[in-house]
Amino acid sequence: MSISLEKRIQVLEQKIEWMSQILAAHRIDGPWLSPAKAAPILGVSRQHLIAEIQQAQLQKNSDLKCGIHYRHKGKAGAIRPSWQINVVEFAKVLAIPPQYRKT
Repeated sequence: MSISLEKRIQVLEQKIEWMSQILAAHRIDGPWLSPAKAAPILGVSRQHLIAEIQQAQLQKNSDLKCGIHYRHKGKAGAIRPSWQINVVEFAKVLAIPPQYRKT
């Protein structure tokens, strides 16, 4: 038994609405999140994300790129950086086995 295209679209629209409500309840309005919010989504600790960013900043040839995977969202001249993580792009890098990542 095949579901009609219209019914499939209706089901997908309902799922999108449900997911949008969940994201709004957690104050998530896009892929850029603080390390604290990104960590549970990515299945790693906040400290792990910060360590990954710090390591990427020390390397010229890293899998993680500033502006794509992470960005600084703080005031100019701030003592401590305020990072944001693009969870979609960061997840792609975390999915690479460690032995194949650029270090």
